[in-house]
Amino acid sequence: MGKEKNPEFYDYKDIARILNVGERSARSIMVQLDFPSFKLGSRVLVRIKDFDEWFENIVDKEIPIDYSVNKFKIVKEEN
Repeated sequence: MGKEKNPEFYDYKDIARILNVGERSARSIMVQLDFPSFKLGSRVLVRIKDFDEWFENIVDKEIPIDYSVNKFKIVKEEN
């Protein structure tokens, strides 16, 4: 049995389809610091209403993608 789709959230496949980008780019967008996503287990999701608000704020702008950024990676500080 596969994971069922939740109609309140988008995952990276939805974002790729909506933005017409590849899945790698969609995953990178979803882990940027200013993207309103959250992590649930190993999945990164965004509420549809949060995505819509984010999208309205970037209309006519370039979507910045920094492939080295992942807001969910924990960086251990050295003492």
